[in-house]
Amino acid sequence: MAIFDDWTLEWEEKQYTIPANRILGAIGTAEEFITLPELAAAAETGKIKFSKVACAYGAVLRYAGARVTDEDVYGGMFRVGDNKKQSVIVALQGLLGLMMPKDFHPGNGWTPPAEPAAGKKSSRKHTRPL
Repeated sequence: MAIFDDWTLEWEEKQYTIPANRILGAIGTAEEFITLPELAAAAETGKIKFSKVACAYGAVLRYAGARVTDEDVYGGMFRVGDNKKQSVIVALQGLLGLMMPKDFHPGNGWTPPAEPAAGKKSSRKHTRPL
């Protein structure tokens, strides 16, 4: 059983589909800019890093075959209709939906793991030399 379905993104009224067997590669591409826990926190708190979302969405669009720059995506997040905040939320939700396996969406009671705190090391001591 596949854990992902095909995923379709839209850019400038053209649709791009990533086959299910290539979704993990698309997720890796997006995670170069923003991780699933960061996306989930942004969605929950409303503290969205627009540049990271634009770069991640642009990378995924290019992965799917679109000819687009990150600057185009960033500008597009502010161009869509009168409800500019809505276009940013759509991009954020699109990335969240892409990055979560179909059986692990929040509606199913799942929450993404938190990022480990930077600079923290395990308190466990090694019992033998490494």
